Amino acid sequence: MSLAELSQIWKPQKHSQWIRKQIKKDQLAKGMILYPTQGEAKAWTILQEINRITPYYFKRQRIVYGYIIDFYCHPLRLGIEIDGSIHQNQRLYDQYREDNLKREGIKLLHFTNWQVFNQPEIVKKQIVEIMLKGET
Repeated sequence: MSLAELSQIWKPQKHSQWIRKQIKKDQLAKGMILYPTQGEAKAWTILQEINRITPYYFKRQRIVYGYIIDFYCHPLRLGIEIDGSIHQNQRLYDQYREDNLKREGIKLLHFTNWQVFNQPEIVKKQIVEIMLKGET
């Protein structure tokens, strides 16, 4: 195959743009793991308890269908988002993102920072209930 034929099949600009975006998302997700918000840090302690008592495991800052989800359990296709103050300014984007993930079979649970800090047992109970429903 000649170089001219290969260039018709493989568009390096498009591929390199996609790769750059993925690398940026990967780097962003890793940074979000290293420097979580206070709400995410508290939620992670709750989820670690759940990880110990269930056969499922949540992972932090996962890229799922191009979106970074705060916490994600792949076998249950369940994501958890901790909504801090930034989410008040991006409600349309959050709804668009959730709709796209829902179309792919991903369920998202949302908790506010207030709920995570002031009602951790209720948050834990709600997550476990949804997980048990997902098993059946």
